[in-house]
Amino acid sequence: MSENFAIVNLRGGLQRDVTPFLLNNDAFPIMQNAYLFRGRIQKRSGFSTIGKGQGRLRWQIGTTDGSGNFGPYALPDGAVEDIPTAIVEIEITDGTDTEYFTDPGGASPVAMLATASGSASLTRGFPASITITGSIASAAVWYYPGLPVMGLRTQETESINDESLIGFDTKYSYLYIEGSGNFGAANTMVDNGTAGAGNIFIWTASDSDLFWTANYYDVMWTTNNTAGYHAAVDVSLVAEGDGIRWYVSENLNPTNFGWSNFNPGVNGSTGVAATEFLLGGLIILPYKDRLIVFNTLEGSSLATSTRYPQRARWCQNGTPFYSNLPTNASGVAGGGDSLAWSSVEVGKGGYFDAPTNEQIVGAEFIKDTLIVYFERSTWQFVYTGNESFPFVWQKINTELGTESTFSVIPFDKGVFGVGNYGVITTDSVNVVRIDEKIPDEVFKFQNLNNGVKRVFGIRDYSAQLVYWTYPIKVNLTGAATTYDLKFPNQVLVYSYLDGTWAQFDDDFTCFGYWQKFSDITWEEVKKPWQSLNASWNSEVNSAKNYDVIAGNQRGYVVIYSQLDNEGINDVSLPIAAIDVSNKILTVTNHNLVINDFIYLTGIEGVTSNRDSTTPNNVVYKIINVTVDTLTLELQQVNDPPVDEVWSGTYTGLGRITVLPVIYIQTKQYNPFFSQGKSVRVNYCDLYLNRTSSGEFTAQFYTNSNNSIPLESVTVNTYPESQTPFSGAQAQIFHRAFTNSFGAFFQNVFTLSDDQMRDISIATEQITIQGLIYYVDPAGRITYDL
Repeated sequence: MSENFAIVNLRGGLQRDVTPFLLNNDAFPIMQNAYLFRGRIQKRSGFSTIGKGQGRLRWQIGTTDGSGNFGPYALPDGAVEDIPTAIVEIEITDGTDTEYFTDPGGASPVAMLATASGSASLTRGFPASITITGSIASAAVWYYPGLPVMGLRTQETESINDESLIGFDTKYSYLYIEGSGNFGAANTMVDNGTAGAGNIFIWTASDSDLFWTANYYDVMWTTNNTAGYHAAVDVSLVAEGDGIRWYVSENLNPTNFGWSNFNPGVNGSTGVAATEFLLGGLIILPYKDRLIVFNTLEGSSLATSTRYPQRARWCQNGTPFYSNLPTNASGVAGGGDSLAWSSVEVGKGGYFDAPTNEQIVGAEFIKDTLIVYFERSTWQFVYTGNESFPFVWQKINTELGTESTFSVIPFDKGVFGVGNYGVITTDSVNVVRIDEKIPDEVFKFQNLNNGVKRVFGIRDYSAQLVYWTYPIKVNLTGAATTYDLKFPNQVLVYSYLDGTWAQFDDDFTCFGYWQKFSDITWEEVKKPWQSLNASWNSEVNSAKNYDVIAGNQRGYVVIYSQLDNEGINDVSLPIAAIDVSNKILTVTNHNLVINDFIYLTGIEGVTSNRDSTTPNNVVYKIINVTVDTLTLELQQVNDPPVDEVWSGTYTGLGRITVLPVIYIQTKQYNPFFSQGKSVRVNYCDLYLNRTSSGEFTAQFYTNSNNSIPLESVTVNTYPESQTPFSGAQAQIFHRAFTNSFGAFFQNVFTLSDDQMRDISIATEQITIQGLIYYVDPAGRITYDL
């Protein structure tokens, strides 16, 4: 009679510190696009774009005239770089009709693709300009830069539980306007007296310079670690760089909002005696009624800017402002003091360089202690109470630090960070690694293209998870790029209650928080009803709850909550051009790899010999990639089968939804190993959450061979026809038969290529509550055959 052993209440998660044979029964050497959630295996949720405008950072640049014409409109300097790849889209809409213009790439001037009868041309260069002819009359003109999202930050407002969301890409900043559900441009300087009438500016940093912000004295202090020296507080030229700026949002003050440049003098009165100025910094934090800038940029001009990587510089107690500018701005408290940042007057500003050659990388609070991470060490920045010298440095650990500024995440009992030797935490006394189960993962992070600067982490309070996004050349299932990958393409997931790990295939440049002002509406739902697995009144759809959001390298902003329980991602990449003969898509900075699966929608102008006559609403596998192109696998279509053929001319609007492949590999099991016996596996009962039509594949491997399965079994997650009562159950059992034996056996739970090509299967949820294996001893262990 067969013996059985059950694997339930799973608490091990991803583990790679020992070989698969030595793992506990509930640990997994590979857990890709799935994670352990409160004792069960859960397929990761899809993400949903926020608001309108496809969930992308965009701004309205004007309105067409009565004939549907617009421009030429000169975008701010540097808005469209003179490069051969496509980044720009224009949407024309009057609320009823909509037309899209797409930049297909190529030399300037560019004839943009059009989805209707209008035409548009784009002139690259400095400045760039857009001209539209014969489109929709008296319609809004929306500009989509398609640039990487470099920050999703919140500004505190006067109301409790109502914060403003500010988005950044490499050139623009955007305010999310709750009433309309749109991002709108927020790139004007404060102009006292006339709302929104200030001078327009653009940011100038690179695509690895993420935005740090801090709320203090009712304004949002902002830096992207780029120097800036400005002749005036309300004028910002490209040649003057970025530096530090502060912002009053339109949500906080609708009549007097915008940005102000901030260049305080550090060796005398600003504008009178000072010859050296604070030109920028890596981190800004308020502490003990002072504003502190870490890893500073200082000098007498932009040309003489000098980095002080070990420096902490602070303002005087009472006010960070060196003048009253801008006057009459609501919320600007404390007045100003021209000596607020001067370190030559006792009791005003000051600085202290840490006694090390390492650079300051990250900083965060644990209770009232300010932890500062350096490259390979951890320090406290300690308040002394002495107004003449208020802060000192104290080293906590001499070997563990962080290399990624935005990897630092606060907890009540520790501060997490990703360092050169591992994922660490400190309680202000000790610094320890928390990634002992996956000790080698941080060494796989890509360091090229400023890879360490791109690591970004956030805490998901609702799901009790932590996410870190990072770049890696090859994902864990062996798929690789054939180009020099730049942007993050993996998310490391940590359940901080159970101490378990997992990994997701996602392309995000940064994370943030977003607070919906109202419950989700039908208009905001962009997915088919059958793919929505979350209940309509769930917390992820309710007003005033904080959602984790994420931005990608093409300007999309999405809700990233595992409690969302979405079966499918929203669109996250626009298609610029299509080579219909070879099925090659031009998708700038797509960040995808060979063997990824994508779902196409919205394509206009291209037909297929499929029964559906179009490549839309079809899943394709990627067989080759460059940094800006995807080659799709040739498929057999129709009955009798023939090669799929595309024809026509692409006119735009194509969108890509990425479909991650779940891949879970178990340990190598043998309950009779201590007896020196092999094991025969007769069958396995899987306890699953019931779905309407889902399935996955269970592959069985024996001995140490994990490349060729001995058996592959389809596991349905819906009730069998002969068990009618199962249709009313929340969970069901499914039995997978396999008659295999060996020294060990191992399972892989995944989706086959055919299952991935069926969108209803690929997007169905998978939850494994437990496993029961029915086994027999199978003779003495000798050697692998």
